[in-house]
Amino acid sequence: MELVQTNIDALNATVKITLTEADYKPQVEKALKLAATKVTMPGFRAGMVPMGMVKKTYGKSILLEELNKVINKGLANYLVQNKLEVLGQPLPKINDTVDIEKGGDLVFNYEMGIAPKIELNFTNANTVNYYTIKLNEQLLSKYKNDITRRNGSYETPQIVGDSDLIYIDLVELDAAGEVLAGGIFRQSTLAIDMIKSESFKNNLIGKTQGDIVVVNVKDLSSSSIDLASILSMDKASAEQITSNFNIKVGTISRVVPAVIGQDFYTKMYGAGVVNNDAEFNAKISEEITAIFANDSDRRLRYDIQTQLLQNINPALPDKFLKRWIKESNQNPLTLEQIDSEYPNYSKALKVQIIESKIMNEYKLGVDRAEVVNATKQMLIEQYFKNAIDTIEESFLIETANKILQKDEEYRRVSDIVLDRKIVGLYKEKFNLSIVQLSYDDFVIKMNEA
Repeated sequence: MELVQTNIDALNATVKITLTEADYKPQVEKALKLAATKVTMPGFRAGMVPMGMVKKTYGKSILLEELNKVINKGLANYLVQNKLEVLGQPLPKINDTVDIEKGGDLVFNYEMGIAPKIELNFTNANTVNYYTIKLNEQLLSKYKNDITRRNGSYETPQIVGDSDLIYIDLVELDAAGEVLAGGIFRQSTLAIDMIKSESFKNNLIGKTQGDIVVVNVKDLSSSSIDLASILSMDKASAEQITSNFNIKVGTISRVVPAVIGQDFYTKMYGAGVVNNDAEFNAKISEEITAIFANDSDRRLRYDIQTQLLQNINPALPDKFLKRWIKESNQNPLTLEQIDSEYPNYSKALKVQIIESKIMNEYKLGVDRAEVVNATKQMLIEQYFKNAIDTIEESFLIETANKILQKDEEYRRVSDIVLDRKIVGLYKEKFNLSIVQLSYDDFVIKMNEA
């Protein structure tokens, strides 16, 4: 096999691939013999079909398949050996017709999109805003309420309150207010503080077990997704229902918030870590800041990516990429669709090229030990935050390794670790101006990215 590259410009090239019979004939003959053992035709036992008939029926498709394998392997090796960075995958040249059945030497021509060469320069990096949330009494109070409820106890009161969860029976009614024969009957739950209809909410508050309230289905929830969950059906079906329902109150469940004090401090953070209200406020301030830190980092990365794009803005082989998108997409795309979506695609690709260069230049990588350690920390935060002193390290490692047996989980956590390293590098290389925002303004700023 011979491959000869011709550079059209800095971003586009062609590759002429010349195959001799020795490059592909052995693979084709092997594939034909294998096919002959499996082919069934009328009048012949399985595996006994004459090779001539096998070749006549399947020869061209097998030849094409084996040629593609040889070419793809050859191209892949060529790219690695020559350290070529390409965008997408090489594509057969348009209107390059080859008579593959003639035998002998075969010549194929492919087009390639070459990744642009870029230079990084952080020495003149501009100042970038780093947005954090400004803590106040309202935010601290809300957080305290949330964690005391999460760590509270449950009781079953007799009367529905404004923050209870109630178990209900739903019965669909007809236009006359009678039970609809063959209508919907469901057992479900309702969180009182999540009900958007004030009249329905007020009608439920104060009711006792066994009481019945009539409500229109649309007042159960303003969200069609939540309504589908309440009615135990798909979203599309739930959206079609307009009936009134009898809501019969069943068991009432109420969260009794934990009492803030030394026992609560010890349960939450371990003995001796938090000993008074001032230390508790300091601790939850750290926790709130940590919760929003991921959002702050995400916004910072977005703003820096925007600045890098403005400063570097690498050129792309646009014509080739549009063709590659069209031919590699599983669903047919029109040229209009590609032209419409290409600006966003090219922007994302440029960011990927820039950050790949950053990762290579600063040797940012992730090894398995880092992925395991990150998974352990996620387990602690999600399940064992209040019991870390009682959890064996060996148990955490074993559990983390079990989770990471799934390739998609390993990739997910690995990406998280790598993202943190990229943001960490940005914090080192860029001048950050800390900007504190109220909760509402912080949410608005995060949603802009």
